[in-house]
Order: sequence, then structure tokens, then C-alpha cells
Amino acid sequence: MDGKQIFLGNYYYSYTILALFIVSESILFRCSYELNEYENRHCFH
Repeated sequence: MDGKQIFLGNYYYSYTILALFIVSESILFRCSYELNEYENRHCFH
């Protein structure tokens, strides 16, 4: 692997981690919100 492939690999890896973090945070936020609104019906089927 040359430097460009390594750079692109780290770039996509960091953005994948960032996207997973944002998705998990939004799911946790929605579940905690729905826990108050709907007794958590939509989170844990």
C-alpha cells in the first residue's frame, strides 16, 4: 500500500466511526425520549 491508499483508508475509517457514533447517539436519544412519551415501545421490540 502506498501513502495515498493508507490515507484514504484512515479517512474512510474515521468517517465510518463518526457515522456510527452519530447514529448510535441519535438512537439512544430517541429511545430516551420515547421512554418518556410512549413507555419505550419503539426501542426494544
